[in-house]
Amino acid sequence: MLVKDVIDFLNSYAPLDYAEDFDNTGLIVGNKNDKVKGMIICLDSTKEVVQEAIDSNKNLIISFHPIIFNGLKKLSPGNYVNDSILLAVKNDISIFSIHTALDNSIKGVNMKLCEVLGINNPNILIHKSKTIKKITTYIHKKDTDVEEVCVNITFLKHLEEMVLLSLRKAHPYEEIAYELDTLENVNENIGMGMVGELSEAISEEELFEIIKSKLGTKFLKHSKLLKKPIKKIAVLGGSGSFGIEKAISVKADAYITSDLKYHDYFKAEDLILLVDVGHYESEQHTKNLLFEILTKKFPNFAIALAKTNTNPVKYR
Repeated sequence: MLVKDVIDFLNSYAPLDYAEDFDNTGLIVGNKNDKVKGMIICLDSTKEVVQEAIDSNKNLIISFHPIIFNGLKKLSPGNYVNDSILLAVKNDISIFSIHTALDNSIKGVNMKLCEVLGINNPNILIHKSKTIKKITTYIHKKDTDVEEVCVNITFLKHLEEMVLLSLRKAHPYEEIAYELDTLENVNENIGMGMVGELSEAISEEELFEIIKSKLGTKFLKHSKLLKKPIKKIAVLGGSGSFGIEKAISVKADAYITSDLKYHDYFKAEDLILLVDVGHYESEQHTKNLLFEILTKKFPNFAIALAKTNTNPVKYR
């Protein structure tokens, strides 16, 4: 099996075409045609995780976050990004990042967070726009050389290359005329965050205890307690301040996310309970999700979860 085979599977599960524009997903380090000896799964491909891969004879790291996020001008040792990359390159380790492609998948980060917290029937909170395309072309009507028929096909954005290839193979004209448009229609299965409901309403304090227990944290930051029952909950793993207004608009009782700043808490406006669980804490179960889908797809292959805890935030 090649690195390319693993990438193709992950791209079918959570297409990289739906990653955010600011992101850096895909094969960060390595050659897609290298043979895979084993995989290690992590949130962050730090130097310690790369060393784990080396020590366990695994040469493909599946990382949630990209080790290279901003542009590199120099590749000399001395910081955690460069040190990780240099060690990986020196030892022929490939690093693949899926990041916001998995954030935007209905089967991704937030689905797993809902599953862990016991939130039922989750739907996408913030739908991603411009994910549906339409191609228009013309062919001769059967049994005539004059009349043409207009053919319209709508498809998901990540299938564009396949659709165009199929068109060129099947179209009867030597020179094909077609129009390709991006539609404004909403796809219910692509986007950030999720919203669902608990089996029964609980108190705010009970919600805090569930979060602490399921996410393994002793500390939570939250907005003003409203003394109202909690049943409908919105979640967004990672930095989610941009989803506060949407969580309020769908009438969620609580919004669970991370990286909220001081002024973000004012946005609750006594309408919703905001809970900041921590960045790592909100995404930690993503490793398990990746492990589950990869071991199911490649059951006889050496796949392991990284033992290194890459959370850079420490608590007292």
